[in-house]
Amino acid sequence: MAEEFIGRLREQVVIERAVRVPDASGNAAINWVLRAAARAALVPIERPAPLVGEARVRRPAYRVTMRSVTGLAFSDRLLWHGGSYRIEQFGSDPRAPGQMTLVIEEIGA
Repeated sequence: MAEEFIGRLREQVVIERAVRVPDASGNAAINWVLRAAARAALVPIERPAPLVGEARVRRPAYRVTMRSVTGLAFSDRLLWHGGSYRIEQFGSDPRAPGQMTLVIEEIGA
């Protein structure tokens, strides 16, 4: 089973964490720092379009399977193929402790 899991991780993803740092005016600015780089399998998923303002906006969403990353937070973001994605859900299956599954959604402009 380990070989099957390894063979499915065809995409390279990067997980970044937001760090607040003071800017020149004394306010807080956000810098994104590397949290982890990993191989992953991404599968597009269909979800109902959420209401944003007064319009329904459908953003691409994916189910991500990857090796477990400790200390992952919902405030982290995932980078893949030049896009930024917010982490909507994450968890692991007790039957496969070395793996985790995430649901990510593209961050809209």
